[in-house]
Amino acid sequence: MTIVNADQAEITGQSAAPPRLMSLTPGYDERHHSIYLRHLKDAVTGTQSATITNIALTGSYGIGKSSILEKLAAEFEDTSVQLSLSTLGEDPQDPGDASAGAHRSVSITNRIQKEIVKQLLYRETPTSVRDSRFRRIGRFRFWCQLPGSALIAALLVPFIYVLGLADRFVHFAGATIVPRALAYLAVFCFLTAVVSCIRYVTHNQVLLEKLGAGPATISLSTNSQSYFDQYLDEIVYFFEVSKCTLVIFEDIDRFDEPRVFETLRELNTILNSSKQLAGRRIRFIYAIKDSIFERIETSQQPTEPMTARSALSPRANRTKFFDLVIPVVPFITHRNARDLMTETMATDSGVKRDLIDLAAKHITDMRMIKNIRNEFVVFKEKLGLDSTRLPGLTSDALFALVLYKNAHLADFELVKEGTSHLDDIYLASRQLVDENLRKLRRDAFGLRRRLSRIDSVESRAAALGEALKLYVSRVIRHANLPDLTWDRVELTYSGASISDAELVSANFWRELTASDSSTDLTASLPYAPGQLSFTKSDLREALGDDLDVERWHEVDVKELETKLTEIERKRAFLRSADMHDLYRRQDFKMTVGEESLSFKQLTEIHLPTSLASDLMANGYISRNFTLYVSEYYGVHVSLDAMNYLIHFIQPDIVDTHYSLSPADVESVLQEAGSTVLGDRSMYNISILDHLLGAQSAKCDRILDNLTRWGEAEQEFVSAYVADGKHAGELFRRLSQSWSEVFAVITAQDIDDDTRLKLYDGAFSGANLDNQYDISPDVREYLSRQYAQLSALTSPIDDEFAEATLDVLKRFGIVLPSLIGLDPRIRRGVIDRRAYELSERNLVAALDGNSNLALDVMLDSNVEVYRHALGDLAGYVAIVDESLSTPHTISSSTHFGQIVADVAAASIDDVEGVAQRSSPDCRVADLSDVPEAAWSALARSRRIAPTFTNLRRYTEVYGIDENLAAFLAGVERVDVADEDAQSERHSWAVQLLNASAVVPESRTRVELVSSLNLDEYIDISAIEPENGDFFPLLLMKDVVEDVPEVYAAMQPLAWESREQFIAVSSEFTKYATADLIPAQDVGSIMRSGRLSDAVKRAVLTLLPGMSDSLSASAANAVSGYALDMGIAIPLDALSIIAKSGADPAPIITLLGPHLASITLGALSDLLQSMDSPYSALAVSSGETVTVPTSLDISALLRRLRSLGRIRSYRKQRLGAGTNVKLAADTP
Repeated sequence: MTIVNADQAEITGQSAAPPRLMSLTPGYDERHHSIYLRHLKDAVTGTQSATITNIALTGSYGIGKSSILEKLAAEFEDTSVQLSLSTLGEDPQDPGDASAGAHRSVSITNRIQKEIVKQLLYRETPTSVRDSRFRRIGRFRFWCQLPGSALIAALLVPFIYVLGLADRFVHFAGATIVPRALAYLAVFCFLTAVVSCIRYVTHNQVLLEKLGAGPATISLSTNSQSYFDQYLDEIVYFFEVSKCTLVIFEDIDRFDEPRVFETLRELNTILNSSKQLAGRRIRFIYAIKDSIFERIETSQQPTEPMTARSALSPRANRTKFFDLVIPVVPFITHRNARDLMTETMATDSGVKRDLIDLAAKHITDMRMIKNIRNEFVVFKEKLGLDSTRLPGLTSDALFALVLYKNAHLADFELVKEGTSHLDDIYLASRQLVDENLRKLRRDAFGLRRRLSRIDSVESRAAALGEALKLYVSRVIRHANLPDLTWDRVELTYSGASISDAELVSANFWRELTASDSSTDLTASLPYAPGQLSFTKSDLREALGDDLDVERWHEVDVKELETKLTEIERKRAFLRSADMHDLYRRQDFKMTVGEESLSFKQLTEIHLPTSLASDLMANGYISRNFTLYVSEYYGVHVSLDAMNYLIHFIQPDIVDTHYSLSPADVESVLQEAGSTVLGDRSMYNISILDHLLGAQSAKCDRILDNLTRWGEAEQEFVSAYVADGKHAGELFRRLSQSWSEVFAVITAQDIDDDTRLKLYDGAFSGANLDNQYDISPDVREYLSRQYAQLSALTSPIDDEFAEATLDVLKRFGIVLPSLIGLDPRIRRGVIDRRAYELSERNLVAALDGNSNLALDVMLDSNVEVYRHALGDLAGYVAIVDESLSTPHTISSSTHFGQIVADVAAASIDDVEGVAQRSSPDCRVADLSDVPEAAWSALARSRRIAPTFTNLRRYTEVYGIDENLAAFLAGVERVDVADEDAQSERHSWAVQLLNASAVVPESRTRVELVSSLNLDEYIDISAIEPENGDFFPLLLMKDVVEDVPEVYAAMQPLAWESREQFIAVSSEFTKYATADLIPAQDVGSIMRSGRLSDAVKRAVLTLLPGMSDSLSASAANAVSGYALDMGIAIPLDALSIIAKSGADPAPIITLLGPHLASITLGALSDLLQSMDSPYSALAVSSGETVTVPTSLDISALLRRLRSLGRIRSYRKQRLGAGTNVKLAADTP
């Protein structure tokens, strides 16, 4: 397509006459054709002409056969007829007929015969072949038809006369003969006219084909399988009535059907044998190609091996069809076609010799050469290549398109529609460019990321570790050491063992490369004396590496930069590459299905011939091929712009990397109109570069389309980010209306510098009306890279700075530092508290004041103070690390207020802040701070220990663990005179009973003691508690020393009662048998803490105890009495005896009572004792053995005196005494 301005509708400026077109009709060339004409004439008129009836003029297409036969026909004009079969029309076979394939050859032959018959019979006028049955339509010739009509009318007049049908008309003429004769003449003329009209109306309309009478039918049509058979009589009749003796057949070989020659030869034989022709010789002359006969042999002998004889067989077949074969020697081949084409094209065509040479390799037909020249002339003149219509169109490219047109007529017609093979291969070239640019783009981003995060040690560690293993193994092998597997070799470095995993780790090689040369790597081997030692210089030489990290870094950086340079070179090539450039590069491939194909391979798929491939490979068919196929009337645009309009704007196809100049972009937009801005064809880097650079509103619709974020949009944005000039501006514009813009940037596979540029643009254009999808990763990234965001470091004006600060707050971005910010931004960040809490930032926010105590902040900058309250845990950590801030609150002046603010900000951080405040910071009155903070203040012991504070706390929280922690450090409670005794008593009871949270009883008792209570605490209000609790209460005069207190202690352990009794000064006075449990008697007697007065008092209470003593208690009492020499009353002794105490002490204690005891009392006492003493209580007459002692001897004497025993005698060998009891008398 080209462009013609309205005022340049005619080509001007041509001084010479336009070239004339060459005729394509055959032209006789005496120099080349005379020899063949001579042989043909000799065959027709020579001495052998009688035997020659079938003549073949053979040769390939375009070598002059038609020219020779035209000359022959001209010389035999009256007796020759030329038949040319350029087409056979439609195949009459039914496509659904199963036998169609089997009879295809017969069908083609029959159709060829049909065309021959048609051309023969239609050559003569119907009047020349009146007897022909071949029905033909002819023009109605009035004067020729008039005699027939008159004859019919003449036959009808007598009938009319006889029947009197015209009498009434004739009577008008009168009765005389002449008028009546004239009347009948008028009737004759009228009938002639009527018949003529009827014949005119029915001319060519009535055809008698069949007559029927009931079941009988007379058919006038015939139906033969062969047209020659069906119309043989017509063919013979044609030759009979015509002078024709020479039939010339052309183009009969176009249909590759050699069997038709059999039927033609048969027809020729019939004609020459027909007596109707009176002996005239009919000769058939054929213009054919030799190769037509090879098909016969192929079909007849498909399985026979090829031999010299069989190879000649198909060539011999043609000789049986023809009486004479005249070969035409080609005068044009691929070798000399170049000269003929150069001569035909003329020197002023503007076509390069190289292109003509290329074309000549593929085109050797003279008619084709002439036609190419003619079409080139017409196209060149019409497209205005010699004018200034569209600078850039070349004769070479036009000639190449004309060559392609003549080689691929159907495909050339599709170029206008954009569906040709050329369009396919062009789009494939753009897809190949796009795919490879996309791959190179990813590679470039990956290399840039590696370059920014390069770790030379990490990249070499594995290879060096494996190389070191091989080196050590080789040394071991060469040292003739025992065969060892690697797992038995122990490597050590700097005194530490090195495992296989550590050997290939980056940490090991960092340590090795950083160490001095004195540190060796050693290898210890089992069963081998000593060890192998490898110095750093040994390793350098063995590994072939200098082990220099800085050198590694330089090498790696250089390698990556070299790869980046190569990638950029390839990308530059692809962005400007035309199809012929891609054809020569086999390294760029495109994925097609499961294959990866180069552009050369793609051309082999899409382009139908080698001519097309050669034209493209040599650059003659370029991206502008569409501009040469038709005209376009419009404004003046460049080749690139028009090409983009045709290939991409019109079909709405994306070509991201198609290069357009700014002027081209404007031309495209002007030519396509504003509606094109909504099409995907606008996804072009050059177009968006121009519109964004010009700050044009035209790109708004393009940007709106990009927010659809489909596959095409994603690919284009990725490409623009890599190759566009205004990627930051693109995302600035996108962020004004697209809430997903930041998520899109995050998902891009790009390097850090590019990503930062996109974030900067998007951040600068952010609109507070949008709900942006800001992930924590994005916030963290923007925060970390704040110094690179122009919106923060160099805002355009105050309004923009305010907008930026609002966006910053809206996004929840917290800057890591206040350093490097624009002063306006810095103030706004401080006021909005949008910076990380750090010592450096706080000092900067406080204008250099290094004391970061909260009260200092409160006095200096309230926003800084509030910011610290917003992250109290972080603030506390800062204070812990700070050397210049010893306390979170340095003065008690604002302690209460600050604690209240801290509690409001984070109740969990009150304790941390309070604990780290100055030691003099205390809350004098808990009512000044929120109740929620009381527990933390209690834990941190920042409450004044007044009774009022303690009472208030207890009223809210009770005595909990927090208050317990506080009370643990309080020595006394400060009591004011106005504190009511009742409230003191109530709180004292709560505290005394809070053993679960204040387990230390002394703390509770002493604090209660400090309350200055005016009355003893009622013991019933106090929960019993083991330990020294009750003794302390008694000692601190909290409870009264009365029996009720001891009675309340009965559920407690003995140790608690023991302590109480020990400190009690009144116990001996109020102790009674009912107050002291029997089980305590033994404990009292055994206690080393209780006084003898207490024990003696308890001994006196034994007779009054209702409960029996335990055996151990009784033993304790008897033992204490014996030890102290205390005489126990007989009734008390009886209780001891009944308790199962040891008999020996009882017998001893009984001694003072023997002189006065009666037999009954003594018997009762003995009865309660264990055997054998219980046997002494009854006069059984038996002999009882008892232990021997002085006390028992005294007892036995008393019993004998009382008559209970008769005698007793000490055993001689034993330790006992045998006692003979008295027997009771009946």
